[in-house]
Amino acid sequence: MHALTKLRNLASDRIWFAPLLAAIGAAITAIVLSNVYVPSEYVLARFLWPGDNSAAADMLSFIASSMLTVLTTTISMTLIVLQVASGQYSSQLLRDYIQSRAVRGIFAVFIGVFVYSLLLLRSVEAQTRDKPPQIGIAVAMLLVLAALATFVWYVSRVVAMVRVDSIIEAATQRIENLYREHRKKWSEPHEVPEIPEHARPVRANESGYVRSISMSTAARWAQKNDAVLVIAVAPGDPVIAGQTVAWAFARTGTLDDDVQLPGSVVYIEHERVSDADIRLGMHQLSDIAVRALSPGTNDPTTAVHAINQAISIARMIADRPLHHEWLADDDGILRAFAPAPSTIDFLQEIVGPVRRYATAEPAVLIQLLRLLAVVEEGTESAEVIAMVRAERRRIVESARELMVHDDDFEMVEEMSTLRAVRRSSRITGPEADIVDDIHDQDDASESEAAAEQEDDGERATDDPGQTEVGDATEAHPNGVER
Repeated sequence: MHALTKLRNLASDRIWFAPLLAAIGAAITAIVLSNVYVPSEYVLARFLWPGDNSAAADMLSFIASSMLTVLTTTISMTLIVLQVASGQYSSQLLRDYIQSRAVRGIFAVFIGVFVYSLLLLRSVEAQTRDKPPQIGIAVAMLLVLAALATFVWYVSRVVAMVRVDSIIEAATQRIENLYREHRKKWSEPHEVPEIPEHARPVRANESGYVRSISMSTAARWAQKNDAVLVIAVAPGDPVIAGQTVAWAFARTGTLDDDVQLPGSVVYIEHERVSDADIRLGMHQLSDIAVRALSPGTNDPTTAVHAINQAISIARMIADRPLHHEWLADDDGILRAFAPAPSTIDFLQEIVGPVRRYATAEPAVLIQLLRLLAVVEEGTESAEVIAMVRAERRRIVESARELMVHDDDFEMVEEMSTLRAVRRSSRITGPEADIVDDIHDQDDASESEAAAEQEDDGERATDDPGQTEVGDATEAHPNGVER
């Protein structure tokens, strides 16, 4: 399992993986088609390639050189643009560029066409026949058209990628997608298990950030040793070499000294990546807002836009917090547990950093107060409410000390109450929630759909025309295969 995880991460993190596969495929295709000829008396031969070997060699040489020239020029100019954009918006932009389908596509297509043309050119120049491999030459021309289409697609994707609106939208969409996947996979809550005194620590072998946690590996190890493995970190947490990242203890008694602790459960990377780190998108929104408030940029509109997108995420997390990850065996015995990021973890990614840099900008502080009000309205956690009120007090105190004009401070102070935020619409009516949670409506729709499926199943069971075919067993929703 750990080897498969490494291979999957290699394919997503390394820019050369897709071009390597494309080059291998192009080489095989060129070798095969270099030996395929269409007799001159066939009508198809005149449509595929009417020229001789010399003309075919000149064209293949032109295609190969053009592919490398266009690729190197385009990538060089793109890297300059991305370097400027990443310094202005977010350093995550460079990793998003490497992981994007556009850059992998243009590398794979252009390098594939180059390798294909080069190998086919070698076979054409080595042939003693009067006619070149017509099908291979025709395929080379079709590949040039595919390369042109890929180039246009790549340019359009890069232009969209460096727009700040697209960056903010992509970060927000990434959080929502990972949030839905987590809620769907871990739909049942579970309390944090108590760690006994005799538990053995599992320590990190290197420093970096937690990229992912293999719960299935942890559960299999625990079931094999009749133990419980409790992970102490979550994706996105920084760790140092030698830090305790998990606790292992026997379900009854103590673990034997010769039991080897699992070392492939917590996968650590040297930088934060977004494939399992739900909070990284919120951190990216914070980066964009903070850099927009820097003296060199001075763009509070972008900061307000980033916070506005974070409001919907904060309300979603506050109203429906993430459940912890846990797996039990077929007997319902807990085997593996990993904590999920809390609402406070998400708020700490953006509220504190933006507050420190926006103390003199009333529009940004008001938007930050709206975020806190939405969270307070949507949560029932006393700990979260206490954190929201403490941050609201800090915002008002910072505004009082650093704002030059009293009118700006009074505007911020007025919006520091939940009632004021509720009444901040242009046209006010009866008091209601600041935002209505659409996820409750989604849950209601899902519940109705599930109820309809149950009714259909009952009707199918009661139908005398139905015949039972085989035994059906329902596994534990969080079970581990033996």
